[in-house]
Amino acid sequence: MPSHDDNSDSQVIDIEDDDSDLSLLAAQAAAARYEKAQRAADEARASKPAASKASAERTSISLEPEAPAEEAAASEPAGTRQDLDLVGRVAELERALEDQAKLASEYLDHLRRMKAEFENFRRRSQRDLERTSSAAKTDIIVKLLPTADNLERALAAARKQDEEVVGAARALLDGVAFVHKDFLESLRREGVERIDVIGKTFDPRTQEAISIVPVTDQPDGAVIAEVQAGYLLDGEPLRAARVVVAKNAAAPATAPGGAAEDG
Repeated sequence: MPSHDDNSDSQVIDIEDDDSDLSLLAAQAAAARYEKAQRAADEARASKPAASKASAERTSISLEPEAPAEEAAASEPAGTRQDLDLVGRVAELERALEDQAKLASEYLDHLRRMKAEFENFRRRSQRDLERTSSAAKTDIIVKLLPTADNLERALAAARKQDEEVVGAARALLDGVAFVHKDFLESLRREGVERIDVIGKTFDPRTQEAISIVPVTDQPDGAVIAEVQAGYLLDGEPLRAARVVVAKNAAAPATAPGGAAEDG
């Protein structure tokens, strides 16, 4: 019997030794796994410390109650808050830029309208000035034409007595002729042109018939005499010439205006 008891004790000792070996192996395996996990964590923190820290905080199980929204906002990374502020500022600047662009477009439209109105005003003013200047020049020239008429009458009267004009009278006549010629040249420089009427067909637009004379050697309606000279200003009638118109008895009767008279 004693031998049976000794065997039992040795078996118990062997079982206890096996349990000790298993515990040691389990502890060593756990330690290895821990060291491996620790190295992985260190490497992750070394490469992305901020991201690892944020990920660890999100994945960790906390027994504490959730923090209020204000604390959560305060706990956000500074970079995230700066990004949000920058996005908001950019949006604000874009809105301000759109407002300024709209205002600039309105100002441009207003400026274009003002430019068009000013251009129309300038053209109207230019036309009014030209009309006023032309009217003033016409008025002055019309007042000067009688002077030319008087000089012509004086020359015509002197030429009738040409043979009797001698000495000082001849010099005076020549002087009047020079004054008359110079006066007409001054008018010509201002756009005044004398109307040539003798031998031409009567033109009611530029001529005024003061008498009609029966003739046989002139075409009917021809101007045979000029009582007062007529003038054009810039190609337009300034003063009608006063003329004598021929009436040929052999030709059909024609009124000074060009229309045939009824028998």
